[in-house]
Amino acid sequence: MLNIDEINLNQLADSYYFAIDNFFNAQNYSTDQKVVKNINSLLQHWINTVKVLPANQVTFLPFDFSDQYLGCLKVKKISTNDDLLISYGYTIKFNGSNIAPSKLADFVISEKDFNPQTNEYTVNQDQFAYEINKSISGLSSETKSKDYLN
Repeated sequence: MLNIDEINLNQLADSYYFAIDNFFNAQNYSTDQKVVKNINSLLQHWINTVKVLPANQVTFLPFDFSDQYLGCLKVKKISTNDDLLISYGYTIKFNGSNIAPSKLADFVISEKDFNPQTNEYTVNQDQFAYEINKSISGLSSETKSKDYLN
């Protein structure tokens, strides 16, 4: 579950493609641990990507790896004071079977490939990182109770 309160986003994603990701090195982990560590790694990648995003540039951050589509955030840094314009949507250019969550170098889409599903919201970059870190912490703490996946 990805929660970003600032933009009213609560997105549930299937864990299947995180579990079968052969590029994620998880030899000493159970499948459940691999999924959590892989998602955490992906979310940390988001924070790092947004941190270096130049003003007036757009990036797409994948999360929901599905058979038919790839759900992602569209993030545009709209100013030099680190404000972001964020929306959630999907692309059919990629899907869960043709890209691995831990190997995103080939994940390149344009704005015309993105189908928005939410309004655009403005949020500060620091607040975005805080919300993503809350998701990471929440997933890690829920892992201990084994109630974090459907």
